[in-house]
Order: sequence, then structure tokens, then C-alpha cells
Amino acid sequence: MCGIFGLITTKNTFNKAEAKSIVNDLLLLSQSRGKDSSGIAFVRGDEILVYKEPLSASKFIKSKIYNELLSSDVEQYALIGHARMETNGSFSLTHNNQPVVKSGMATIHNGIIVNDNDLWKNHKGLKREFGVDTEVFNALLNERIHKGEGFGASLKKTLQEIKGSYAFGSLFGTYNNLLIATNTGSLFTLSDKEKSFLIFVSEKFFAEEILRKHFKEKNDSIEIKQISPGSGALISLDNLKRQDFEISKDSELKNLKVSAKKRKIQILGKQITEVPIPSHVEDNKKNLKTIESLIKKEYEQDSKEIGKLRRCTKCILPETMPFIEFDDDGVCSYCHAYENREIKGDDELVKDISKYKKGNGEPDCIVAFSGGRDSCYALHYAVEELGLKPLAYSYDWGMITDLGRRNQARMTGQLGVEHILISADIQKKREYIRKNVSAWLKKPEIGMVPLFMAGDKQYFYYLNKLRKETGIDLVIYSGNSLENTYFKHGFANVKLKNKDKKAYEIGMMNSLKLLWYYAAQYSKNPRYLNSSLVDTFGAYLSSYAISKDYLYIYKYLPWSEQEVEDVLLKQYDWELSPDTRSSWRIGDGTASFYNYVYYVMTGLTENDTFRSNQIREGLISRDEALKLSIEENKPRVESMLWYCDTIGIDATYAVEKINSAKKHY
Repeated sequence: MCGIFGLITTKNTFNKAEAKSIVNDLLLLSQSRGKDSSGIAFVRGDEILVYKEPLSASKFIKSKIYNELLSSDVEQYALIGHARMETNGSFSLTHNNQPVVKSGMATIHNGIIVNDNDLWKNHKGLKREFGVDTEVFNALLNERIHKGEGFGASLKKTLQEIKGSYAFGSLFGTYNNLLIATNTGSLFTLSDKEKSFLIFVSEKFFAEEILRKHFKEKNDSIEIKQISPGSGALISLDNLKRQDFEISKDSELKNLKVSAKKRKIQILGKQITEVPIPSHVEDNKKNLKTIESLIKKEYEQDSKEIGKLRRCTKCILPETMPFIEFDDDGVCSYCHAYENREIKGDDELVKDISKYKKGNGEPDCIVAFSGGRDSCYALHYAVEELGLKPLAYSYDWGMITDLGRRNQARMTGQLGVEHILISADIQKKREYIRKNVSAWLKKPEIGMVPLFMAGDKQYFYYLNKLRKETGIDLVIYSGNSLENTYFKHGFANVKLKNKDKKAYEIGMMNSLKLLWYYAAQYSKNPRYLNSSLVDTFGAYLSSYAISKDYLYIYKYLPWSEQEVEDVLLKQYDWELSPDTRSSWRIGDGTASFYNYVYYVMTGLTENDTFRSNQIREGLISRDEALKLSIEENKPRVESMLWYCDTIGIDATYAVEKINSAKKHY
């Protein structure tokens, strides 16, 4: 989930300026993985000096302490670094940022340990001090080493007990070695034949960029090598002797040789131990009962009226669906226009991917991986059924929930799949959402609700960019036509046909009509003319103006909700949300809020259109669909509060404004 890197050298491989230039570039490349904080651990004599700040890498490299550190005179260079996207543990607390210092180790970690709470409970002799999941790795490994189990055996037991995803890099206060290990393959080393230096990074593209910029003349003598899933390396800081190992092989682990060395680990800079809770979060917490009461009262009142709405006698779409018409038998125009999906079948899928399969250990496809149930199943299917070696790609704009990230970690860790996560400037993105939601609350207009989700649409831009960087032609996209929600465009006066098209393919005229609608709304509500405008227009272009020539896997597979859930829950211990029985949209932090808006104002949500499409496909009965939609349309209060806390708005005010907005029934 984050960017990690390291540089170690023999004596006088680089001068100070050369080494600093390489480290600067390593930090700047890694910040595409996370911009919440940055940090390094630097070996200088008998010390490991750790410096970390809640700053993006581009700001971190301008700091005084960083520049003083990298101006130090050292014969041999040993440094590890990290660019963090916040997952477990607030980045405002220095000890949660990386490198994590605990038990005589300084560790950087890309990934998420999903069973860290269980590990602390099961090892009662260990004391948890921080909120970050990485801490448990240091504590467990150190405990076993001190029990006399040996370095290799201790490492194996620790890594095998961890669930989730990881790529670790560790420096030790008692050993003169660097440890790197991964269960996803998100680690690449760059080294020369003379073994005068070794660099490790999170992505092959990063290694290629460092090679291009800093070692162009030595191109033939330098090797880029992936640390395979379930593998690692122990490297001597004395002479760069490298001991590669597979975690499952006892013989390789028993033969790992560490060299003793006493070093003190010192953390530089200010140590923030307490951060004030934002006032809106305090208010939301204090007013919880009021918020719950407002939501419950509105839901009970509205559901009675919504229950009286005329609905299609075949599907369950209500009369508030944009452009809906009913025939004499009460069947809606959407049912009449619906064309059942043509499923190409598994044989056709195998045939269509055959030309892309490499079989040489190199990735042969990119799986667009949101962390939702359909993309998780697609990743499973690509690996286990199709025999592909994928890269999993995600774009995090600040609205993937911790639950969604943990499910991503479960999948990639268990499948041994390299996960490339591109992180936006999350704090800035959340500020954009806050401004647009605040503008909307001043003047609620149902057709403008998709503006809340505009920030995630650069997903496609970065996916196409990754495709170009890696040279991988095959992109597997898990968009499911059953989930098409044409009412979102409909409320903006854009009528779409129910066709199984490429993602966001709505045609030139419709995209222009949509742009005109938004322009008109912006003129009516100038609060939308805020700092998010450029980002929002970029989202529009990413949605409607760039190529999405992907392989849509659910055009081949007969999607089954039961099968998808069975595979994810039973094989991967997939996590569900406590505030809904549904497995859909639970990793998306925006869905609970906007579906409440749609329900209160129109009596219609994504659940109604999704279940209606299932009816038309013959997957469920109308009675079953109606029962499911009633259950799934219940407000998800816990998730709504998370959304308000995260983007920085007063939940009481937001709920009151939504409840008093114009009803469309």
C-alpha cells in the first residue's frame, strides 16, 4: 500500500552528492504510493538515525534534518526509506509512521497485516504501544530471536503467522544486516556485477527509472531482479553478500548467517504524542444519538411513502426512476428495452487471453482491483482458474475504507500477487469532497450527487499510464453490467440505453449534454466554483474522453452472487461490514452517504436498479428482489458517520439538510 526503498553500498561507491541524488529520486518515485508521510533510517557509524515526518516526499526532501543527514560523511551507505499512505494508525502520530522503531529494529512495510489484533492477543507477553500494524512484526521476530530459536527459524515462524500482505525492509540494532522479504512480490532489487551497491524498490518501473537516470552508462552490468512472493534476502552491510531464501524452505532459513553489531537507534525530530481530535469529529461523536434519531425517524417516515410508489410489475423500479414509463400491464419501459447479457463463456475467455500469456514468470496482465467483491473475484479467477500472472492495480483517492484495504491485502497476500497502488494526495482529495458536499448541502440538487464521487475517476488515467509503463497489453476489468445505475445520469437529464458497453461509454452527445447540465448547475450554485474544479474536470475527461479498451471479464462469466461470496468468504476469509448484510459497496466509503441521499429524495437507490437487472436476467424472483432492496436500503449509520468524519463535515447538519431536501415523490 506504500512505497519502500533502500540503498546500501560498499566503501566509497558513491560520493555524498551522488548518493543523495539517488535517495531523493527513490523518495519521489515512491510517493506515488503514498503522500501522507515520509521517513528514512540511516546508518551512521554506531547509530541508526531515524527521521520521519507527516509530509509528502517532495516536501520531506526539503527539510533541514533530512539534508543534514544526507550530507553526513560515511564510507559505506546504508539507508532504508518509506513513503506512506495512512492505513492503520494516524499519520499525525510520529510513532505510527515509518520506519517503525520497536524491539531494536527499524522496519519499513508495504502492505497490511490483517490479523495484527489477534497476534497481540495470542502473544500476551508482548506490549502494543502504537496503532500501526507493522509494530507486531518487530515485536514477534525479536521475541523469538531472544528465546533462542535462531534468526532463520524465528523469521519463518513470524512471517507464516502473519496474514495479509507484506513487503518488509529491516535494519537491526544487533546485526549488521539488511532484511527484505515479501509475500506479494512487490520488491525489486537493482545491483551491479561488482556487488558495489544494492537498491531495492516497490515497483519494477521505479528500478528502471533509477537505472535510466543514474546508471545509463553501466546498463549492461546492472541487473534488476524481483523478490518472488514468499521469498526474501538477507544482505550483509559489510560486503553486500546476499543470502536469498524461500520462506517455506527450512534448509535455506537455517543457513542464514547474521553478523553481530551493536548500534543505537535514535529518532530525530519532534515526537508528536498527542493530536487534538478535529472539532467536527468531536461534535459528530457527541451528537451520535441525535444523528441516529434523525436518520431513523426520516427513514421510517419516508419508507411508508416510498412503499406506496408505483413499481414495475416485472422488476422493482419505482415511478421516480428518470424517463420511466409503464404499459397497460404495469411493465416498465426499462424492462421492455432490456437486452439480456450475451455471455461469451469460459472457452472464449481462455481463447481471448491465450495470446497474452507469457509463461516466463513475468506479469502478463493487469487486474483493475478496487477491493470490491467483483474485482476480488476477478483477481482470484485470473490466478486460480486462468493461470495468469497478474499485477493488481488500485487507485486510492481517500475513500477506500480500511475494510476495503484489508480485503485487498487478504487477496494479494494469499495469492502472491504484486499490488501496485497509486495514491492521490488524499488529504487534498478529501478537502475537495468536503467543499463539493458543503456546496450541495446549501442547495440540494439530486442530479449533482455524482459530483461527490468525481475524485475517483482518475482511476482510468493512472490505469492506462501503468499499462504504458509496464508494457502489459491485457487489462482485466471487472465492471459488471448488472450494476449499471442509469438513474445517476437520468437525474441530470441524460437518457442512456441499457446496453452492455465499455466503462463510462455514453456517447459524444450524451457526454456534452452532461457537461452542459453541470455548467448550468454551477451557474446556479457558485459554491461549486472552488479549488476542486480542475480536479473535477480531469475526472470528467478520465471518465468520458480516454480509451478503456479492456477485457471485461463479466462479459464472459455468468456472474453469480452466491458463488462470488462463497469463494471470497470461505477461501480468503473476506471481511464484511457490520452495518449491512450486503457484500456490495462495503469497501467504498461514499456509497452509504449517497445512497441515503437518493433514498430520502427519490425512494430509489443502486440496490433497486441492481436487483431489477437480476430479475431481468432470471437470477432472482421479483419477491426476493423486493425483500433484498428493502433490507439493503436501510441507512448504514456507522458508514455515514465515517464519511462525515473523514471529509470534515458536521453530520447533524448534513442529515438535517438531506432530510429537508425536495422529495421527488
